[in-house]
Amino acid sequence: MKNQKWIWVIVVVMLMVTLACGSSSNEGTKVDEKPTAAETTKAPTPTMTVYSIGDVIQVKEHSITLIESKLTGNVLQATFLVENHGDSDLNVSSLASFTAKDSEGTKLEQEYFDCGSSSLDGKVLPGDKLRGSICFKGVKPASTVRIYYESSLFGSGATVWELNTSQLGKVEAPAESETDAGEEADEAGGEGEEASSGVSQLATYQVGDVIELDGHTITLNEAAISGRLLKANFTIQNTGASDLSISTILSFYAKDGNGEKLEQNIFDCGSAMLDGSLIPGDTIRGDVCWNVKSDTNIKIYYEASLLGSGAVVWQVPAP
Repeated sequence: MKNQKWIWVIVVVMLMVTLACGSSSNEGTKVDEKPTAAETTKAPTPTMTVYSIGDVIQVKEHSITLIESKLTGNVLQATFLVENHGDSDLNVSSLASFTAKDSEGTKLEQEYFDCGSSSLDGKVLPGDKLRGSICFKGVKPASTVRIYYESSLFGSGATVWELNTSQLGKVEAPAESETDAGEEADEAGGEGEEASSGVSQLATYQVGDVIELDGHTITLNEAAISGRLLKANFTIQNTGASDLSISTILSFYAKDGNGEKLEQNIFDCGSAMLDGSLIPGDTIRGDVCWNVKSDTNIKIYYEASLLGSGAVVWQVPAP
């Protein structure tokens, strides 16, 4: 018992010596107080790199540009262009990758239901681009807002844009032919550098090409724009040994030349819809339609599996 008491005494003494000799101090200093001559000069406060509308920022193997922003009431709408210069698919999520704060550092809530017709969500193929909007509500007029983009949830850093809501404007994205590939960002989490478009090319098919996939073939028979409606007619044949489920909403989408997704139109597309279950050896032919704003450089995309990589892409003939 005496030996145990001596052990506890030694432990207490060593603990007191450690606390007395520690290199860290628990004493604080008010931030806005000027240090006296006797105080050691403090390290400078780290600065944050912020970007503006129109800056093309290279983040790893893709670039991102804030091309337009506007304030309607208390809702800030920010339109981005993402271009994939890498060799693998890029998945973009407005919910997971984007946040915003006001000038006091308070996070702003995203607005999902009243934010334009094209969201910044989905897969971007190598050599392709995606244009869409993200909205934040609760923004005060004549205030400063910072928007943060993290391409990887497990990385460090972020790309930050700073906006003065009283001076919001619009800068069009640079033409593809006027830009070159930028350098890879240093941070894995999304902190970017000013850069420009890359060199990857998107492979596309034409009307009449028969495309073979796993267990089925698909052919774009024709695609025509009438007024503001794009109607595409497809034939799908089940060459596999099991039933094939087809959904136009889940498997088909289209983009214009700016990379903005088109709104699918199911009401003005006629009765020959391309949906349902296709048994082995059977064939279905039907239409998929979209509303268009511009009739130039439109592409149609087909993803047989939502969990798979890549997509079949057709270039719509110019009218």
